[in-house]
Amino acid sequence: MIRIVSLSAILLFALAAAYEPLVPPMQPVLPASLPAYEPGLPLFLNAPWDTNALADSLDQSGPPDGALFVARAAGPESSIVVLAYNYLNGDWSFRISRSTNSGKTYTAQTLAPGYWVDDVLHGNGRDTVYHVSIANLGGVYHLFLRRSFDAGDSWSDTIRVDRGTSTFTDKPMLTSKDSFLYCTYTDFSGGTNYIRMCRSTDYGATWNAGDINVSTSSGQGSCPAAAPNGDAYVVWGQPASWVPTSIWFNRSTDHGLTWGTPRKIDDLDTSSHMNGWRANHSFPAMIVDSAGKIYVTVQERLHGQGWDAAVYSSIDTGATWQGPYQANDDTVMDSDQYCTWIELDRYQRPHVFWYDNRNYYPTTSGDVYYSWSEDGGVTWQPNEQVNDVSPCWTSSSSSMMGDFQQIRCDTNYVYCEWSDHRNGRNSWSYIGAARRPLPAFVGVAEKPGSGAWQQSRFVLQQNRPNPVVRGTTISFQLERAQTATLGVYDLAGKLVRGLVNGSLGAGEHSAYWDGRDEAGRRVAAGIYYYSLRSGATSAARQMVLTR
Repeated sequence: MIRIVSLSAILLFALAAAYEPLVPPMQPVLPASLPAYEPGLPLFLNAPWDTNALADSLDQSGPPDGALFVARAAGPESSIVVLAYNYLNGDWSFRISRSTNSGKTYTAQTLAPGYWVDDVLHGNGRDTVYHVSIANLGGVYHLFLRRSFDAGDSWSDTIRVDRGTSTFTDKPMLTSKDSFLYCTYTDFSGGTNYIRMCRSTDYGATWNAGDINVSTSSGQGSCPAAAPNGDAYVVWGQPASWVPTSIWFNRSTDHGLTWGTPRKIDDLDTSSHMNGWRANHSFPAMIVDSAGKIYVTVQERLHGQGWDAAVYSSIDTGATWQGPYQANDDTVMDSDQYCTWIELDRYQRPHVFWYDNRNYYPTTSGDVYYSWSEDGGVTWQPNEQVNDVSPCWTSSSSSMMGDFQQIRCDTNYVYCEWSDHRNGRNSWSYIGAARRPLPAFVGVAEKPGSGAWQQSRFVLQQNRPNPVVRGTTISFQLERAQTATLGVYDLAGKLVRGLVNGSLGAGEHSAYWDGRDEAGRRVAAGIYYYSLRSGATSAARQMVLTR
C-alpha cells in the first residue's frame, strides 16, 4: 500500500527524533503502586450521547438517504438542526425533520412528492440552507436545488442544477462558501463514469452552462470542499464501484471553473469483507480547516482482515498526503468500520463517525461509533457508541442503511444522524439523531458569556514527541495542591506503566515515559493511552508508539 509523505514531513520527524532528550526530565513523583483501571472510575472522559431522538419512523422497504446540517447555530438549546431524506413509500417523496431545540426533538413533514433520492445539505450556519437531490423526470435523472432562507422553515421552488445531457446522475455531494456552491456527482451516461461538477457563483440562483469535468477516469462517490483561499477541492474513489480500490484528489484555483490533473492519494486495501455484503457509501469524505489543512476519511483495511476508519491529511493543498491514521480503537481485529464521515468543530478539531460491527462480528449487525482528535488527526480519542438501541441492523436488514449519513458540529454539540431498522421489522426504517456536548478544549478554553480567553487549570497536554520513538514527555497542570496519578494504559485499559502517584503542588508538571512497562521491558509498537486523575476529575489522551 502506498504511503505518500512529504520530504519536509520526513525531515521534521527525523529532527524530532534526533533532538529527543537523552536524559529524561525530572519526574515530579516516583510511582509506588499505581492501581489498574477501575470500572467505577472512568479512564476516559466519554461524555454520554443524549438518548437518540426519533426524527422520523417510516414504513418503507428501502433505505432513506439522509443528510444533516446545523441550519442556525445559536444558544445551548436553541440551534436549528435540519435532516433531509427521501421517503420510499411508493412516491419517493422529499421529507425533512427539523429541530429548534438543538436536536432534542424533531418535527417531520413532507415537502415535495415525486422521485427524490440522494439528499445532501449545506449552508452558512446562520439562516441559509441548500438542499440538492436527484429527481427522476420521465426516466431521466437530474439534480435539483431547493433553498431556504429561514433556517429550513420554508423552501424555494426547485432549480435545475446540472446543465449537461446526462441521463443518469448519481451520488451528488454539496458544499458552499460565501456566494459559491459546488455540487459534484458521477455521470453514468453512456458508460462514462466521469466525476463532474455543477457550480454557482450567486448563492444557487444560476448554475454553469455546461457540466465541468473534474476527472474523466472511472470514479464514484465524490466529495467537494471549499478552501479559505478560494480554492475548490474534490476527492473520490476509483474505479466506479461500491468498494473503490484507490482515492483521488483534484484542485481548482479559480473557484471550480477549471481543474488540474488528478492526483492519487493512496491505494486502498478494501477487498470484500462482511460476508460479501456491500457497505453503503464506502467513499471518501473531505473537510478543510481555516488554515487550509485538508482532511479525508475513508474505509480501508489497516489491521486484521476488517475495514477501519482511516484518516488522511494534507497541509500543502493536496500535493502530498500524510496517513492513513486509524480512528477506530476496537480490539476485534477482523471487525469492520465503514460509511465514514468527517467534520470540524469551532476549534478546528476533526470529528469522525462510522458504522461499526465490533460488538457482533462476524455478523453484519452493527452500531454507530464516533471519535475525535486533538492533534490534527494523528491520534484519536477513545471511541464512543452513539446509538442507544442495538443492533442498528442485521444481516437481513443491512439495506436499511442509507448512503449519506453525516456528522455536524455547532458551538455546543456534536450531532450524528443515521438510518436503520429496529424491532425486527424489515419494512420499517428509523431516522435516528443523537448529540453529545462538544468535547472540552484542553489548554485554552473560551470563557462562557464573553469573548475573553482564559487558561484552563486542569490540563493534560498532548505528549511530545508523538509518535513516540524512544521516549516522550507528558506535561500537565493542576489548579491546586492535590493528589494525582498519571499512567500509561493499553487498549484494554490495563496499566502498562505508572508515572505519577502522589501529592503535587499547583501549577505545571511533567513526566517522562521511556516506552517500557513496569518490569522495564520495551513494549510493542501500537496505540496507548495516558490518563491523569485527581479526585473525581480525569482526562485522557492517545499516543502512538513506533519501533
